[in-house]
Amino acid sequence: MRRMDKEVLIHVRGLQTMDADGEQEPLEIVVPGQYYFRNGSHYLRYEEVMEDFAEPTVNYIKISRKGMEVRKKGVVNVHMVFEQGKKNMTYYTTPYGTIEMGIAATNLNLQESDGGLDMKVDYALDMNQEHVADCCLAIQAQPRKANEISGLMVTGIFGGAVIPPLMGYCTDLIGTQVGSLVVILGCLLYLLYCSVGIKTER
Repeated sequence: MRRMDKEVLIHVRGLQTMDADGEQEPLEIVVPGQYYFRNGSHYLRYEEVMEDFAEPTVNYIKISRKGMEVRKKGVVNVHMVFEQGKKNMTYYTTPYGTIEMGIAATNLNLQESDGGLDMKVDYALDMNQEHVADCCLAIQAQPRKANEISGLMVTGIFGGAVIPPLMGYCTDLIGTQVGSLVVILGCLLYLLYCSVGIKTER
């Protein structure tokens, strides 16, 4: 993981299960960001724009075997600390006011490799001294080039559902198997173009 490119793609997924009715509120974003490794810790930085505000909020994330820290600076300001078996207090400041928050991490799982970083945290969330939700937060980071490979994989999965019907349609339209061959040839040329393009950029 220490050899990962500085420019990365960051995938953040969150899920909150509210106490009142058990309703789940999912959150998911994929944004470009920066990565570096220092003194045994991974650092991520990315910007997000909150709804109704032009000013970006900058996110700083520190990840290690000991836990995770998330800092937000801008429209929203907060410093959240996730440590196994500990409850940490913080203040979540927004243009509409400040909320006292308690974060008690119940499980942390860090996966490291040269090709990516994957951190998952389960935690209980308190607001103003009251438990409001059980949450799950997953943060992944991978080189931006890896996202291009993922695009090819998604294309393959998508093609498995779309290409066969398209082949049948073209065969019926033309009246011979040439229609199917035209579709297959088009797919091969596309994959060849993508693979050569990625190799050339590297």
